[in-house]
Amino acid sequence: MIDFEDVIKDSAENLAPHKLTFYLQNLAKEFHSYYKSTKILNNDKLMTRLILITTIKSVLSNGLSLLGVSSPEEM
Repeated sequence: MIDFEDVIKDSAENLAPHKLTFYLQNLAKEFHSYYKSTKILNNDKLMTRLILITTIKSVLSNGLSLLGVSSPEEM
């Protein structure tokens, strides 16, 4: 997620929105794997994991918004 701003800049400068799309798709895929294999609640690292999840949600939401796509609140 550190490179999110760089991906946005590169996508805009090169008129290549697909780069942002690929980035968001990969982030969602990685998060799915993490969420599937990690217990989020009832854990001593609860707050850290909730911050991570909130950050990922924000990056995905902002990225989709830049592409003109709305994101669901829940699935």
